[in-house]
Order: sequence, then structure tokens, then C-alpha cells
Amino acid sequence: MVLKEYLETSKAKDFDQIVFWADDFHKTENDADKIDEILNKFNSLQGTEYKDGPNAWFLYTIFLKNSTTGESLAVSVMEDNWLWIHEDVLSITENKKDNITEMKYVRTEKYFKVTDGNIDYDYFATLMNSIDE
Repeated sequence: MVLKEYLETSKAKDFDQIVFWADDFHKTENDADKIDEILNKFNSLQGTEYKDGPNAWFLYTIFLKNSTTGESLAVSVMEDNWLWIHEDVLSITENKKDNITEMKYVRTEKYFKVTDGNIDYDYFATLMNSIDE
């Protein structure tokens, strides 16, 4: 599956919060325009999915979150044009017999090697620096 198709079919939706996470800090902001900009930037890339991750360093992770549901799409930007995408989606199961509703987050993870285009590391560094803490 190519990266764009995966992002377009992501089950986590309606993001209203960005969280940039690096080794020693994180920044959070609610900005719909920046969220759209980030999604467009990732959607412009083509990549090949790999079962296992690379031997590359993590630079930072960009979480796009829905503050109402807690669902998120996180993209860990790595060296050498690698991305690790993990998605947390809220799953609600109703057991009508016992009158129990179970809520839990289900995580899916995928690794992508960007094969057409390059990760714009400067763009993401500038964007991260533009977010108020």
C-alpha cells in the first residue's frame, strides 16, 4: 500500500490538535490550517510499506489528535526518508446481554520508505518551531 492511500483511508479523523514530540520536549497547538498543511505534505509523498522498521534514528513524532475522541494519527519522521505511522482508533463494543459497553483504543502501525519525493525535514523543523508551547 502506498503512503497516500493509507493516510486517505485512515480511520482516525477530525483532528483538532497537533502535538510535536522530540527527545526532550513537546509542543501542542490547535490550528486547523497547520493540520491540513501537514496532511497535504504527507499526502504528497509516495512510499512503500515494510513489515519491519529500518535501522534509522527517530527525529520527532507529529501527532494529529482528535481531542474529543482521543483518536490520533502519529507520524514518526525518521532519517533516510523513513516514516513510522501509528494510528489509535477508539473501538466501542456493546454487550447488550450483560449491559456492558467496552471502550478501548486499537493501534495499527506501519513503516514506509518514501520512494517518490523526499521528506521535507526543513519544512517540519520550521513548522515545529512555529508552534507555541
